[in-house]
Amino acid sequence: LAGLATQLGRTEVYSALAPLERLYRHPDARVRAACLRAIRQLYFKRSFVLVQQGLRDPDATVRSEALAAVAQLHFAHALDPLARIYREATDTKVRRTALTSIGKVPSVEALELLVDALRHGDPEERRIARELLTRSDHTNVVAVLKHAEASETGAAQTELSTVLRARGVA
Repeated sequence: LAGLATQLGRTEVYSALAPLERLYRHPDARVRAACLRAIRQLYFKRSFVLVQQGLRDPDATVRSEALAAVAQLHFAHALDPLARIYREATDTKVRRTALTSIGKVPSVEALELLVDALRHGDPEERRIARELLTRSDHTNVVAVLKHAEASETGAAQTELSTVLRARGVA
């Protein structure tokens, strides 16, 4: 069954999700882990249904595979489920992995979420957001940063100014 899950992931088609969701209900953790390895290749919003189940799985190997899927699934339609994982997760490793994936989503909304993490995240989340915003090649990143900087004061404004300077913007 684990081999079947692997083969389903290789198809890279939406219709592979339903059988993977069914296989995930198997009591053997090796099968559930294989389902999550397979899901990494299925760039569909629905893939996150299985990822979220995997993040709550009682088996550590399955949770590890789910975390690896969070790290790999960063595409335009992934922003909403990644943001949900980031906001709802209590595990700092899950939150940070989701934030890193959010930083790879090519959208203004992802940039804004990174700015929010820069404002309100824990020190490590702020570091991750700062790095991602500094390296972002999104065409609107400077405009988003300048707008956020203009509306802030104190430490948040300083953080945003630091990112802008690192990008070569005075």
